[in-house]
Order: sequence, then structure tokens, then C-alpha cells
Amino acid sequence: MFCKSCGNELKEGAKVCDKCGAKNPALNGNAVKNNVSAESGKQPRDAYIGKSYVFDYYVGVNLRSFRISRRAVGFNEDHLLYCKGLRKTQIPYGAISKIEDTTKISAYVIFCIAVFLLIGIICIVCGAAGYSLIAFALAVLSFFFVKCREISIVTTDNKAFKIKVVKKNKEIDEFLTSLRSETGIR
Repeated sequence: MFCKSCGNELKEGAKVCDKCGAKNPALNGNAVKNNVSAESGKQPRDAYIGKSYVFDYYVGVNLRSFRISRRAVGFNEDHLLYCKGLRKTQIPYGAISKIEDTTKISAYVIFCIAVFLLIGIICIVCGAAGYSLIAFALAVLSFFFVKCREISIVTTDNKAFKIKVVKKNKEIDEFLTSLRSETGIR
């Protein structure tokens, strides 16, 4: 650890800097409390309050418009902010009853595989073998992304707020750690 005033290296547990005499801010009551909470498996609250995550973008299509939208969450002092498109929902931490983390088969990817296979068959029938190979290759590549991870935040009145992400996602792991730390749900 280094002194914030002069940059001198501080000895472990030093309350003041040997060189300039400045107090070590790491040894105030907050830092000690944060260290204790980190040792008990909980994140310090100020590490995630005010932080937000954007997890997925999706295309919203209806009769009048076509837009790309997002699904995001953010931590506030007393509630979790869940955004799906333009709709925002405030979920009080006390109202969260369950956090589910499951792996499911993505219907979207299955649809893409079916479309690629259909295009490949049409290309074979029409005599475009080169394009059919590309379509079949895309179908095979899509097969590797069949499974997705779905996080469900269930409230006490049985409303489920879902977030779908790829299986290995560091941000969702960080988000879940923070949410479990805030709600106390494991």
C-alpha cells in the first residue's frame, strides 16, 4: 500500500506515513467494516450501489416500428432497477424472494438452425451447392450456441423478471454476487 499524499510505500498496518505524516485512509472505520464484510463472503455495499449492467440487445418489431432494445439492471440504495426496452420496473430488495440461475435451450438459436437448414435445402434444390454449404456451416456453428443461461428474479408476488445471457458471462456472475449480497438470498 502507498501513501495517497507522497506516494511513499507504507508498512502494513501503519496509521500514518513515515515520510510525510499523512493519515492512512485505508485504516478508517469504513475500510475495516468493508474488510470484515468481505471476509464473511459479502461484497461491500458501495462496490455495487449505483452500478448498472446491460445484458442483451434484442430486436423489437411490431406493425409500426422496428427498433433495437436492451435488457438491463441497476443497483440503487433501496431497490433494483430492471429495464426491458423502454419499460423500467423498480424492485425493492425486500420483495425479492428467489433468484434462479438455470441453463436452457434457446428457442431463438433453434429457429436460426431451422432457417439455415431450410435455406441450405432450397439452395440444393435450386442448384447452388456453394451457398448450401455456407448455410449448413452456419447451422452447425449455431448448434454450439444452443444453450443459454437464464436468470430469474422472482418477487414475493410471484412476478418473474428474466435475463437471458450466454452460458459463460463474467458480468452476470458479478451481478448475481452483488444481488445475493444485497438480498441475503443464496
